[in-house]
Amino acid sequence: MLIKRSRSLDPKKTQPSRRDFLSGAAVTAVAVAGGGALAGKALMPTSAEAAEVAANAKADETIETQVVVVGSGLGGLSTAITAVEEGAKKVVLLEKESFYGGGTNFAEVFIAPPATEAEARRKAAEFMKASNYVADPMLHYTMAIDQQENSGWLFDKHKVKTYVGEGSGLTFYEGGHGKSCIDTLVPQAKALGVDMRLNTQAISLLMKDPYTCIGLRAKTKAGKIIDFRTKGVVLATGGMSTNKALLAKYTSIDLEKVIIDGAQAGQDGDGHLMAESTAHGRATHLCVSSLFLNVKGFAFSSPLGACAGMQPTNLWVNQDGIRFTDESIVRQTTPCNKAVEIQGSVFSIMDQSGFDKYAAGGCQTHYTGFADKLVGQPIPNLAADFAKYKDLPDVFFAQTLQDLAEKMGVDAATFKATVERYNGFAQSGTDAEWGKNASNIWPIAKGPFYGFRLSSGMPNTNGGVRINTNAQVVDPRHKVISGLYATGILTSGWEGETYLMGTCQPVALWGGRKAAKHIVANLL
Repeated sequence: MLIKRSRSLDPKKTQPSRRDFLSGAAVTAVAVAGGGALAGKALMPTSAEAAEVAANAKADETIETQVVVVGSGLGGLSTAITAVEEGAKKVVLLEKESFYGGGTNFAEVFIAPPATEAEARRKAAEFMKASNYVADPMLHYTMAIDQQENSGWLFDKHKVKTYVGEGSGLTFYEGGHGKSCIDTLVPQAKALGVDMRLNTQAISLLMKDPYTCIGLRAKTKAGKIIDFRTKGVVLATGGMSTNKALLAKYTSIDLEKVIIDGAQAGQDGDGHLMAESTAHGRATHLCVSSLFLNVKGFAFSSPLGACAGMQPTNLWVNQDGIRFTDESIVRQTTPCNKAVEIQGSVFSIMDQSGFDKYAAGGCQTHYTGFADKLVGQPIPNLAADFAKYKDLPDVFFAQTLQDLAEKMGVDAATFKATVERYNGFAQSGTDAEWGKNASNIWPIAKGPFYGFRLSSGMPNTNGGVRINTNAQVVDPRHKVISGLYATGILTSGWEGETYLMGTCQPVALWGGRKAAKHIVANLL
């Protein structure tokens, strides 16, 4: 369900002024006048969107509840289930899509082992240093301390299954992605009595004042407007990777070089905009979490995409036809994406012999669960995959290197000289330019030849909404916005300018459970 987004706040302001807040209230007063009051005070939807949706009408329905969760990924489901387990009687979970799971459907799962007190502090210090001192060490410390309990809750109590990938050594949800996690948790949430509502989008918070959240307004696919009066709202809405127009306002990265290589809908920044309309103010730190490479137009699960984008055995050249790095950088998920983003174009080159090697089982590694299963295994449909994508603008195929260079738009003489040097390294067994292991230098010698313009693959964004160690949303000075919580990848304090690994699913799980426990213990 697509509706017009609310405006962002003035980027020069860190939080809305009283004038901003009251002007918003004035606009929406008529819309909510019939929606009732709490303690004699009118409820005020916080976004301009709410006024546009219901400028002259009261809510069609008002529901009294205890906890409202927005989003049905691991963060949302762990919140809802934990809230009931801790004693909440009325829990509502809203999902704007027609299916459950959000970005978790595409996730691996990296849940760190239990940490001692000393280990938790060491990990927190390491994350702070690795992020160039942007990450909040107290968030990392608290998550590490809670890790053992949360892992036991997810894997032992609620029976979510995982396996260790052969190619990468990473831990994946059963089936290679997080849909199996969602399929395991959703029936359990329903059995506990969680009011699960698909096709229902949260459009604004209901605020008594800029520091007090007392509910949430939502709109169903059929257009029905519902006000939920509640003790606690938990935003588990994911990132903003599928809303590039909004994302462009928060990042300096050239998004033309970035493709959405994960959830194709639903990661629209809804939670960020709602939080911005409170005393939290503008979401000031957001990380574009590009984790693996693919070709624009290829499916997330394309075997050819894994071969072209994530193998150390290809030759990379830039827009000038020059090799600029050891292609084994693909083994480092974040650095390989940054290497692509800083060039004008990056072309991954293989010859027919290399193509045939991949088809015969030559894949070495990949970040995602589905592609990890390609490691060392024949790919009988590789030629069919190429036939499917061969006419895309970023796919190039030619019988000669001269023709391939011309099709890619690079200088042919420079390109052929680069290939000649590279083939020499294959013969000598020494990469005299960038030091790649000789076993990964596959010659580019047997036509026809293949070229693929690589794009940085963005499964999600991380960051934006500031929280404390109780998962409460806070203002720039960490004053709490009462009744408002956030979890998962929309929260800040975990990353620097690049993704550091292990802060998606673990943060969703930690924040969801932390928020639920805090609401039940302190607000119900």
